[in-house]
Amino acid sequence: MKDKFSDCRLSIEWGRDKSLTLEWDILDHAVSFFWLKLFHSCLSEEISLNSRYVGFLQGPRDQDFVGNLLNECIDTINEDGRYFIEDRYEGEITQELLHEVHHHFSTLMGDEFSKSQFWIDSNTTIHSAICGLNDYIHELESWQSAVDVNEVDEEITSAYVTSRFFEAKGIEIQDDWNHLFSLDGQFGDLTLHYDQIGKTWLEVLLERDEVIIEDDIRPLSRLTGSFNINFFETDREYLLDTITPYALSKGIELEDSSLRLGHCCLGRLRESNMDREELISLLSKNLDISSITLMQNEEVIIRKEIPKSKERYFYSKNK
Repeated sequence: MKDKFSDCRLSIEWGRDKSLTLEWDILDHAVSFFWLKLFHSCLSEEISLNSRYVGFLQGPRDQDFVGNLLNECIDTINEDGRYFIEDRYEGEITQELLHEVHHHFSTLMGDEFSKSQFWIDSNTTIHSAICGLNDYIHELESWQSAVDVNEVDEEITSAYVTSRFFEAKGIEIQDDWNHLFSLDGQFGDLTLHYDQIGKTWLEVLLERDEVIIEDDIRPLSRLTGSFNINFFETDREYLLDTITPYALSKGIELEDSSLRLGHCCLGRLRESNMDREELISLLSKNLDISSITLMQNEEVIIRKEIPKSKERYFYSKNK
């Protein structure tokens, strides 16, 4: 079975006119093999794929645009009358706003295995608003990060794409795969998506999140066909220098591989004839995955046209 998914390449076309194509060489390790099986299954079964394009400063969505969408979700939940969120976007992105709203999301949602009673008793309009809390908080957070790094160096980006198959089947990540998670990352890396509810330890430590409850801190444990594409680099030594003081204050042992710090890389971006600045500029004008092709050597395993993503989504299952 493994031979079917060895020496694979992923090709993604961007924009409805398919004006940009990027390709990735899939890495040869256990996680990428199981990811390919799940990814292929999702495409074959035509499970809906929803992508979000985050931190692209030249893209069509700016801070106020996203902040207003967040407020619409808060208004929808408040108008329902069963739960009230006092926090709102008021033109400024603060860690307090990000942490508090994410906490509301976790409370209202429950988790992927046991939904909250509020969720169970809610209609799809409320479901969509709850999911919007999470989406827009992460989008605002990434926008601020992109602004911050751009002020240091205009050639640096923190943009990424997250592509999630709705309610796709998954498997548990095994402990002997922990070594595949790394704080080092290359520009364009294709990585596992955090396809569960909560925050990773790396997020909590970087943000110094004092609001989150311990049960909501969850290393990635579920492998699905979903994926992220990171258009930035990460450096292990820099990240460790940044998070170590706070980790020590919380008694967190960073050498513990079960924390699964960083990302699990599935594939490396193939070099193109554009430099990074040109690629990001063109990508920012085509933030729309229009087709996906999985190849083995030069043979097409599967190719799918991808419909335009919806603004928001909701889970259809209450269990």
